[in-house]
Amino acid sequence: PETMPLTASLVSRQCSTAHITAIDVNAAMIACARSEFGSVSAVEFVTCDSTEAERLLARRQSKFDVVVSFFFLHWIQDRV
Repeated sequence: PETMPLTASLVSRQCSTAHITAIDVNAAMIACARSEFGSVSAVEFVTCDSTEAERLLARRQSKFDVVVSFFFLHWIQDRV
């Protein structure tokens, strides 16, 4: 069974022009994702935390059409 159905659907024929940047602070999670989708050239894997990701993404010239987050917001300590 697929462990990452959303990512699988994004790299399917339905979204064949998509480029996916997969970010996680946990290197083991990135390794798991890479083992499942590493052969897909449209998927980039980045191990970093949210502050590093913000700097990384700010340097890019391309924009994102969609941002999906799982299990992230509950870790934010400084809630407004």
